[in-house]
Amino acid sequence: MKDNRTGPMQGAKVIVTADFDGDGEVDFIVENVTAIDGTYSIEVPKGE
Repeated sequence: MKDNRTGPMQGAKVIVTADFDGDGEVDFIVENVTAIDGTYSIEVPKGE
């Protein structure tokens, strides 16, 4: 994650959610925090 003025953003929380079956309820949620260089990694389930 990078800010155009200040550069890499350390410590930003990144949250990914998904409603796979469309019933309005979250089926998947994962979060991570960015590293000093603004990078992050999130594993998501393999699709069909």
